[in-house]
Amino acid sequence: MGDQMKSKRDEAEAEAEAEAEEASYIVYLGGHNHGLNPTSAELHEVKKSHYELLNSFVGSTETAKERIFYLYTKNINGFAAILGEEEASQISKHPNVVSVFPNRGRKLHTTQSWDFLRLERNGLSLRILSGKRQGLVKIQ
Repeated sequence: MGDQMKSKRDEAEAEAEAEAEEASYIVYLGGHNHGLNPTSAELHEVKKSHYELLNSFVGSTETAKERIFYLYTKNINGFAAILGEEEASQISKHPNVVSVFPNRGRKLHTTQSWDFLRLERNGLSLRILSGKRQGLVKIQ
């Protein structure tokens, strides 16, 4: 019974370490084959290809969908995902991948951006992303 508890504890510690090493990365795949005004079918194929690429490294489509939190489908071809350092390194070696780099948050260098982007209303700032998923943000 003691060995079983130790084994479960070791597994939990290994899982926690793996999660701690995960971070947000951008996987850049270069340009698209579609034109400036892609059809919904073309956009669907781009999304599908992103999930398939990550699936080949993480082992399941479900895990790939959980890890990817943003798809670049129009102007650039790529995605933002939560990856371990080793996963990012392996993905960067794939022949269809141009580069993989950490997705870092940026600090604003102005005091007027919040008003300009309408991210503050009635004195309340809207928090966009935090933690592992911070970085590039699409604002509509």
